[in-house]
Amino acid sequence: MEINELKKIAEMENLDYSEEDSRDILIDLIWEAYTERLEEKRGQDNYTVQVEETKYTITQDVELEVSDEADYPLPARYNQTRIIFITRDPFWAYAYWEIDENTIKTIKADQDFEGLYLRVHDIKLINFDGTNSNFYFDIPVLLSDRKWYINVPHANSVYIIELSYSSRGERKLIARSNVISTPREDISSVIDEEWISPNTDKIIDMIRKDFSSFHPASAGIPQRIISFISSSYIPYGS
Repeated sequence: MEINELKKIAEMENLDYSEEDSRDILIDLIWEAYTERLEEKRGQDNYTVQVEETKYTITQDVELEVSDEADYPLPARYNQTRIIFITRDPFWAYAYWEIDENTIKTIKADQDFEGLYLRVHDIKLINFDGTNSNFYFDIPVLLSDRKWYINVPHANSVYIIELSYSSRGERKLIARSNVISTPREDISSVIDEEWISPNTDKIIDMIRKDFSSFHPASAGIPQRIISFISSSYIPYGS
């Protein structure tokens, strides 16, 4: 599809894009909207994950709509291997991925295949080289899975996610995502005099109550959303 056709779809779906955005960026934006709507509707995950997903659903009952004047069907797969990581709020992120057919065949042909999983790394203040994160945790997934909502442990932090599988106890990396930053779980401590008004204290109090609704990762959150070995984070080198 030409870039102008992609922009028409983005406009019809009210997607936030810039005129300077490349064709690949537009495809990613449209693919994200398409994936979230259709995959969430199909409900491939268990009930607990579906309950958490309702917080972020764009539209549960309506599929991606395209006008009769410009019918641009989107393929379910692009036969690429990649994983995309997106921040949702201070304690939740979203990942979606695809594995190309050749890689899937290789995995299925591996008689020692032990499982597919996501590995989430905390890399705040680190120049990550694949082996030196502050800590990581693993989330087991299936070959049929394509996306996951992830409860991350810390606000105001930096994360990257890897899609991997195990064979004979050896980890084999499939894809590594972009880096994301989670926002603060509180409002800024900087309050300029320019913005001070008689209602400032009331507004700040209301915002703080809103932030209190965010729930950090804890042992009380049902799994498979987040998976820890021995209910603890795993620092590198341990």
